[in-house]
Amino acid sequence: MTIRETFERAVKEHPDAAFQRFYDGTRWVNRTYREAYGRMLKAAAVVSRLDLGEADADGVRPRVAIMMENCPDWQILYLAITGAGLVVVPIDQIEIGRAG
Repeated sequence: MTIRETFERAVKEHPDAAFQRFYDGTRWVNRTYREAYGRMLKAAAVVSRLDLGEADADGVRPRVAIMMENCPDWQILYLAITGAGLVVVPIDQIEIGRAG
């Protein structure tokens, strides 16, 4: 069972349970599985329109990099991309200071 399949099963079994709890800068927010699933479907539609290709004859799947802050929508985007059969390559953002 994939992560996406596990997520979709949880949506069906516990749609109103908290999927995420995060601070939005002013208050704590709970996002239910149902809400997260709706956001994931919207992101998946965008990923689909990008037409990034399919696995080649050797089964190698296209890679998509995600470079964004650690935030609740990172998880949503990950689920959308992997659900489309693509491989996610996370790239951590770093801040490089000036020497001296």
